[in-house]
Amino acid sequence: MTGQPPRPAEGDPVRELIERHRELCERATHPLEIAAGLEAAGVGPAAVARCRHSDVFSLAEELFARVPRRSGPFGPAAPAGPWRRRAGASLLAALLYALPCVAFAAIRAVAPRSSPWALLSAAAVAGLWSAATCLETIRWQGGQRPDAPGSAPAASLLRPIAAAGVGAVLTMPLLLPFAGSGDPLTPVAPAALAVGMGAAEWSARWFRHSGAAHLDSATTIREFRLRMLPVLPVAVALHLAAVALLTRAVLTARPPAGAGQPLGPLQWGAQTAAALLLVLVVLLLRCGRPGPAAAGTATAVCGAGLLLTARVLPSAVPGRSALLSHDPALVQLAGCGIAAALLLPYAWAVLTRPGAHRGAPLPRLSSHARPGFPARAPLKEGPTPS
Repeated sequence: MTGQPPRPAEGDPVRELIERHRELCERATHPLEIAAGLEAAGVGPAAVARCRHSDVFSLAEELFARVPRRSGPFGPAAPAGPWRRRAGASLLAALLYALPCVAFAAIRAVAPRSSPWALLSAAAVAGLWSAATCLETIRWQGGQRPDAPGSAPAASLLRPIAAAGVGAVLTMPLLLPFAGSGDPLTPVAPAALAVGMGAAEWSARWFRHSGAAHLDSATTIREFRLRMLPVLPVAVALHLAAVALLTRAVLTARPPAGAGQPLGPLQWGAQTAAALLLVLVVLLLRCGRPGPAAAGTATAVCGAGLLLTARVLPSAVPGRSALLSHDPALVQLAGCGIAAALLLPYAWAVLTRPGAHRGAPLPRLSSHARPGFPARAPLKEGPTPS
């Protein structure tokens, strides 16, 4: 009878496995991803033996060979470009993120006696622009890891939430001075943090490219994770170093007429905490984890909002005297620092797994490789870390 979907062949356990995990097999770019997905789904040695295979890795290779590939929701994967290709997109991102700070500084220069409400409105517009920029840069990264089956509606909602959180974190240094003197200075720290988002984009692209390269050459899940362990700290350190250099450069280039008090240890700590949180959020978004990214930015914004409310309320709130005795940057340090401390262990555990690099641009195959198959030796059984 026509018009009915094909049913699994009787007595073919591999075909039944394909039907249950078709989404995983169709979007996998390497057998190692399928092996990780099968193990996460609880496919044990008994099920592997029923499929007439000695280990889950050889079973994953058969599934990879039998199921045709299809593109993810963001289209075909972009080829892994050289340094200049990643730098071009990163520079454009840095320019887009920096525009609100340039506009804010222009307002301060043209109308130095602007009302606080006008400055607050400008800061709100800056946050909306940054959120829209974050949402747009997600689309630049072609071949992003597809989300879990059935999670597309949730992901389409979580990405804007995460992007709004990024905009709020970038706008936080512009808004916090209103809780102190009520007269925000030239946006030095916000400008460096915004331009540093270009470095975060570059680090995320390099991280995904490194994951694709190790995914192509690793023979076991354990080997892949061991190779990826140093990559994440390097990507984070590159972004933090870029933000520190940009902050120092802006402080040096700022005209003396607009110079206020130099940044102290508290302000540097708040800048570092925000930079760490932002790069982790960008990495999670690029690797298809919008839920934790949204949770991280929401934690930072809510925490900072609660501390800011406790600071400005006239009632006696526990700890209010300590908040008033320090610069408003303490609010940013606490909010972003707590969120980054909670997000870092999760990112360390998740971003080193093969599943986080599904859909990443694969390195160029050799001329002896068949289409759709990396030119590498077959996977070997190896211990899988818990």
